[in-house]
Amino acid sequence: MGGTFEDLFTGEEGGLPFWRPYKAKDGYVAVVFLTDRQWQAMCDVIGKPGYKDDPRFANLITRLKNRHLIRDELNAWMENKSAAEIEKVLDEHRIPCGRVLGSSELNRDINLEARGMLAEVEAEDGHKIPLPGIPIKLSASPGQLKTRGPNVGEHNADIYGKYLGLTEDDLKRLKNEGVI
Repeated sequence: MGGTFEDLFTGEEGGLPFWRPYKAKDGYVAVVFLTDRQWQAMCDVIGKPGYKDDPRFANLITRLKNRHLIRDELNAWMENKSAAEIEKVLDEHRIPCGRVLGSSELNRDINLEARGMLAEVEAEDGHKIPLPGIPIKLSASPGQLKTRGPNVGEHNADIYGKYLGLTEDDLKRLKNEGVI
């Protein structure tokens, strides 16, 4: 098998075929099929029911050892289908999947909006800045974004004064000397 642990998840040649994006004719679809039930369903989906009883694919470890065969079969099955077609079939077989969205699509995703994962805060000049929302939702303290992050160096004078005891004159001198 060789390679690093990271290659197992991200390597193009050696990566996990059970947890990765695959190319469709109009984009990519991320697919996860780690459990035996998901593997059995995937065998039916790609038209390889014989793989269910094939000793090369008997369990996750043997499937991992023969991942290049699985990856090639999945590539062949998906390459001429649209992302929507792939999602529909995999959803019907209860195999976790999702179309990989570009940033402009992601920023308009209705699911992210419904979960409050798309937020906006107001900048100094009044325009809105889009930001990711709070990912952890707790009932008693759901969290919210109230202000924007500081601009680079915005709080330098406060920090240098509070923690280093520098005066405004010190800061001017250091700035003129190119230190800060």
